[in-house]
Amino acid sequence: CAKCHGADGSASGKIGKKLKLKDYTKAESLKDMTDAQLSAAILDGVTKDGKEVMKGYKDELSAADSAALVAFIRGLSAPKK
Repeated sequence: CAKCHGADGSASGKIGKKLKLKDYTKAESLKDMTDAQLSAAILDGVTKDGKEVMKGYKDELSAADSAALVAFIRGLSAPKK
């Protein structure tokens, strides 16, 4: 994940900027995505204009792993205590 989305989820690295990925440290970047949609993107991948822009990880991650990752992603924008 970090290769494209960055270790902190900000997608501020070279690949993240090139692909114009969302900054997951900002809550508004995820406001229009449900947990089910995030999980589907993680497991099934993402295509844009018929081209795969993110591979799916259903062969590497279980449904529980995906749910935990969705919770982690949502937590990236949570206020720091």
